[in-house]
Amino acid sequence: MRAACLFLSAILYAMALTDCAWAQAIYDNAPPCAQPLPQGEDFTFLTDDHVKIAGTFYYPLSCLQDPQAAKGKKYPAVLMLHMWKRDRKEWLGLTKLLQAQDFAVMTIDFRGHGESVWRANGQPLKNWDFAQITTEAAQAYRLLIAKDLVDPDHLSIVGASLGGTKAC
Repeated sequence: MRAACLFLSAILYAMALTDCAWAQAIYDNAPPCAQPLPQGEDFTFLTDDHVKIAGTFYYPLSCLQDPQAAKGKKYPAVLMLHMWKRDRKEWLGLTKLLQAQDFAVMTIDFRGHGESVWRANGQPLKNWDFAQITTEAAQAYRLLIAKDLVDPDHLSIVGASLGGTKAC
């Protein structure tokens, strides 16, 4: 199961980085108001060891088009986790495609990547290990399912490389 999850994560990431014809066709056929989509809402949260983690939440397209009609509606959601030495912006292409297909999407920067920090309380982190990144992914997951518009029964976690190991 874990190997299948890692393989799927690698395929999705490759599609996000390449000019995937079917994915571009979905975007091209999206309603005109979906092109371009808003950048999303940036946010931060503190980990248990007081490290600031940065992220972005992207609302589903229909929620942006008609907020009144979207009230009380639940949307499928995707948490996207990036590769080692990359950041959440690597997912922007695939994020926009999912958003145009009415998914809620959350991306985060793991500690020491993008806009997140390596240091807690101004002190260098000691004995840094991958377990801390697992905790960050779990906290982001909890933040995502806590959103009123997210359907917790239809939530996926997608990752590439380091993010793929945490998605499984």
